[in-house]
Amino acid sequence: MATKGITVKELYDDLRQEILAGNGNKTILISSDDEGNSYHTLWYTIQSDIDEIRKIKEATWFHDDDNPEEVVLLG
Repeated sequence: MATKGITVKELYDDLRQEILAGNGNKTILISSDDEGNSYHTLWYTIQSDIDEIRKIKEATWFHDDDNPEEVVLLG
């Protein structure tokens, strides 16, 4: 059974906990693949404009072929 990715709210809750734990000024690394084989710096914040997300999807590739109206982009 496929699982859905994390939501904006779940990310917010986790980030809030990290800020409270004193990690608010640390740089974020994200996985380069779905297995966590490598990590790279998170370069971009959230993109939530549906038109921009559609353009990005047309020019690149969404790993899970998600609907642009149901996602925001991070990274």
